Amino acid sequence: MKRHLVLLAFMMAAAAVMAQEKGRGDHRRHAAEKMKTELSLSDTQYERIKAIDESYRARFHDLRLDSATSREDKMKSMRTLGDAKKKEVESVLTEAQISKWKEHQNAQRAQHRAHGQKVANDRAEKVKRDLSLSDQQFEKFQKANAQFHERATELKKKQLGDDARKTEFGKLRKDYEKSMKSILNKEQYKKWTEMKKTRGSHNGRHMRSEPKGS
Repeated sequence: MKRHLVLLAFMMAAAAVMAQEKGRGDHRRHAAEKMKTELSLSDTQYERIKAIDESYRARFHDLRLDSATSREDKMKSMRTLGDAKKKEVESVLTEAQISKWKEHQNAQRAQHRAHGQKVANDRAEKVKRDLSLSDQQFEKFQKANAQFHERATELKKKQLGDDARKTEFGKLRKDYEKSMKSILNKEQYKKWTEMKKTRGSHNGRHMRSEPKGS
């Protein structure tokens, strides 16, 4: 049973990665159009950047489909391709355009972070209401989630093979579940577990940057 749950978790994680990569692909397809609008690109600049986008899109696609390459090596290669693409794009732009584009990207990141924080806060308040958590419980609940975030982020940065990463992930998840059992009473823990299952069946995702039910 335990092995089945672990396998199911990683199948869901794989689906989440595929969806994320699709979103990134959509973003890349619109990058040239966005830059044309934001930076007032000339026709020549636009065509060159569009060609760069298309070239790297194909290379990213081939890399994602390469089953012979490990996940860790794929990530390294994607970072290398991303850096190379950035240099090529910037070689087409003027210094003023590069600066303006960086400002635009920083503003977009800040907007996404603010939106993500609002979604997280709203979700946390809903969980507090649904589980009837006391203020003290809720504080511990939030702390446990924050610690999970931090450890999960550190795990992503580690140079690990797929098997080792799965093992570390399993330990992390086990510690997280243990902390929740110490915070919630039996009824709350049961309901929290059911909420996680429901959320997972609705969105088909597992183990994002925050645990389900948080």
